[in-house]
Amino acid sequence: YDQYYEYYHGYTRLEKNGYIESFYGDETEGRRRTYYQITPAGRAYYEEKCEEWRVTREVVEHFIRR
Repeated sequence: YDQYYEYYHGYTRLEKNGYIESFYGDETEGRRRTYYQITPAGRAYYEEKCEEWRVTREVVEHFIRR
């Protein structure tokens, strides 16, 4: 199991959907490093998912209180 493999596929999917963009930073020691930055579309998607989670949490809390 390689967690970095899963991260790579997650980042690739986010980039393909336009939610993040990648760029190469200055090389220091070792391999060239890839950095990621959230895009305006990514920020909007994040906020949308946060709102969905807030609503879900409220529904669950409602049933717990009953």
